[in-house]
Amino acid sequence: MQKALLIISLALGAVVTYVDSRPTWDDTGVTAGALLVISGVLGFLGPKRPWLWALALGVWIPLLGVIRAQNYGALLALVVSETALPMPPNKINSVVERVILVRNVDEKEFGSH
Repeated sequence: MQKALLIISLALGAVVTYVDSRPTWDDTGVTAGALLVISGVLGFLGPKRPWLWALALGVWIPLLGVIRAQNYGALLALVVSETALPMPPNKINSVVERVILVRNVDEKEFGSH
């Protein structure tokens, strides 16, 4: 199953990059949305290695930038995006909930007596 998901993520990443590189395609939002949906499905199907699916899916666009325009900054963006999360993806939801729900309450709002 893991090998199949890797092949699928590599293939879908190549397809998205091909569509994104067409001269008539100028819709970054649709490209980003497609990458988001595909990575979500891959993460759901293979939750043990979400970083691998993200890397296999997202490596193509920066690679194309390096090949076509010698834009090595695109690879830097890939490295930053892959290493930006200091925690496992399954912990992100609980951290976001805590940040949103927990806040400091001052004495006036708390209603001290």
